Amino acid sequence: MKIIRLLAFAALLPLPAVAAPIVTTEFDAGAVNPSGFFDFDNIMGNVSTDIANGITPSLVGSINPSSSITNLTNGPAQTSITGNIAESTTADNNTIARYIVDLGDSFEIAMVNTFSAHDGARAAQSYNLYAALSPSNTAPSLAIDPTTVGWSFITDVATASNGDGKWGVNITDDSGSLGTYRYWMIEVRQAPGAGMLRTNYGEWDIIQVPEPGTATLLAVASAAMLVLKRRRRR
Repeated sequence: MKIIRLLAFAALLPLPAVAAPIVTTEFDAGAVNPSGFFDFDNIMGNVSTDIANGITPSLVGSINPSSSITNLTNGPAQTSITGNIAESTTADNNTIARYIVDLGDSFEIAMVNTFSAHDGARAAQSYNLYAALSPSNTAPSLAIDPTTVGWSFITDVATASNGDGKWGVNITDDSGSLGTYRYWMIEVRQAPGAGMLRTNYGEWDIIQVPEPGTATLLAVASAAMLVLKRRRRR
């Protein structure tokens, strides 16, 4: 009887809040840095020290032959707003494509970031983000729902269509972790206002949860850099 009463009491207690991914975006109509490393006021720009850097993604679907899948994870994004298809990863018009990174092992991930640039509708971003630890299908075809073969849906992204400029997207979680996974997938689709055109993605960063000591140093450094940026812009 006591066990039943305890169970009944426990059922009345509020459940702990389930953390949900947070998508933070920022648009900048200014020119890109010639180095290919984007600079934003309120979000993290692209880096070449993330855990996915140098890993060539797998492709399900097709991309513009003038672009390259290796541009997604090579560190820098585009070095100009115009004529940057050779520095981009761009799905074929009017199609869906999946870009998949295998980290080689499972890692706890703090942040997933994507960056794009164009002098028109190809700057806006729109995609679904998935992750998996040990899926039964590591590269599901476009006809297969990834969640039916061991993938977890993380979140979706859909920025506005602001015309010429660059977009940055940071995906985080209020718990500090998006989870522990080996595989990550971006399923790109039609961006708002882009019609049949597809986005010119310049970089995709996957940031590992740092060790506690390193995390503190990074937080202090990031805060200092943000203050300096805002002072320079005044």
